[in-house]
Amino acid sequence: MSKNTMEKCFKIFFSSDDAAYERWDDLAVYEDDFFSGCSMKRAFNCHVVKFKINKTIDAESLLIKILKDNDVVGVEEISIDEFWKSPSHGTP
Repeated sequence: MSKNTMEKCFKIFFSSDDAAYERWDDLAVYEDDFFSGCSMKRAFNCHVVKFKINKTIDAESLLIKILKDNDVVGVEEISIDEFWKSPSHGTP
């Protein structure tokens, strides 16, 4: 990983399991240019995400961007170990 990136892991909670499934590849924040990479899992009503973030954005700004989505009801920062231990359910 370069000096200009950092890894952050989050659970992004949706209003329902169906919303998490339907929004799998459609969450606007996944398309932003401040990411240099992303690994994702879907577990029930959440996406478990490991972002490689360009250091030009701070974690608080990232959380604000994620929470702007109407289907997102919460975000929790998690450890890299929690990311790897999280289950992964089917995706579209």
